[in-house]
Amino acid sequence: MPKRNRTAYFFLFPFLTIFAVFWAWPIVQSLVLSLFNTRANPWVFNPQANWGRLFVDPAFSNALYNTFVIMVIQVPIMLALATVLAVMLNSRLLRARGLMRFAFFAPVVVSEVAYAAVFRLMFTNDFGIINKLLNSIGIGSVQWFSNPNAAMAVIIMAVTWRWVGYNAIILLSGLQSIPEDVYEAATL
Repeated sequence: MPKRNRTAYFFLFPFLTIFAVFWAWPIVQSLVLSLFNTRANPWVFNPQANWGRLFVDPAFSNALYNTFVIMVIQVPIMLALATVLAVMLNSRLLRARGLMRFAFFAPVVVSEVAYAAVFRLMFTNDFGIINKLLNSIGIGSVQWFSNPNAAMAVIIMAVTWRWVGYNAIILLSGLQSIPEDVYEAATL
């Protein structure tokens, strides 16, 4: 084995060890454990006990449906907004580009508890700013957290707000890697 490969494996070894011990091994153990009925002593191999019960559980199918709805609605909205934002942040006409980049990226570094609390306060039924705004224009209050469709809309807005800046920064890095002469050729 060449010395260069040995050096690479030497530096990869700590990562691979941590990955195997704290990620791969627990996943394999969980999958193996899910195939056994652990209430019996000794354990009995019975994959239908856990997996069969999972697929007929209405809570699982509801969670799967909600995840699919969020993916189909939220991801395209987020990517479209991130693309528009990246093009805007790449513009030479924009002043304070660094500040704007930070402002749109900031939700990513805020803890999830903090941003969930902010969204909860914004959409609360009694004193939320969104319901105050809706009342002021004559629409009336919306029960955001007791109506499943409204709650789904709040989740989609919150996730989009949190991750649109991150995706915009990634797209912006791609836009900035385009050579200047391509832009010049496009203007002609």
